[in-house]
Amino acid sequence: MKIKRLFWILFFLNLLNYLDRQVLYVVFPLLQTDLHLSDMQLGLLGSVFMGVYMCYAPIMGFLADRLPRPRLIGLSALLWSGATLACAGAKNYISLLIPRAVIGVGEGGFTTLAQPFLAEKFPQKKHAPLLAAFSLALPIGSALGYIVGGWVGQHAGWRIAFMIAGIPGVFLGILAWVGLKERPRQLSPTKE
Repeated sequence: MKIKRLFWILFFLNLLNYLDRQVLYVVFPLLQTDLHLSDMQLGLLGSVFMGVYMCYAPIMGFLADRLPRPRLIGLSALLWSGATLACAGAKNYISLLIPRAVIGVGEGGFTTLAQPFLAEKFPQKKHAPLLAAFSLALPIGSALGYIVGGWVGQHAGWRIAFMIAGIPGVFLGILAWVGLKERPRQLSPTKE
């Protein structure tokens, strides 16, 4: 795979990573009205994502040295995007809470893997500008999450907002699964 294509796949996955996170917050009022949620339940929807993300990221760091990282990146994107789509079908609080936790698994996995995977494909002297460009997806994705989620939520409803946020990640997750390649890793010798 060409390096530029690799960068853009990971950049847009990163952008969707942050877009998916923010859609929830902008549709809070719609969720609260439609599903009759309390303020505490809304707060837990945001917190469960972060709690799972925080606990899962170190596990993914451990797995990243033992399993094929391109597959883990693709699987992570498919997990969070599928869970975002599941949010669109939520009928009650629990059916929204569980997918939000799964989003934490997917995004925690992707974030842990994407930057080191990307950096190893480029010469070290290009790491700083490369990772700075990659990190631009954070504010762009977050802003788009609020803009797109708010506009779509207002005009088409919160379910469609989650669908719009989730569908592109499914396609990019599949592309990452089949398209990203990894060099064979060499284990460094350990001193005893």
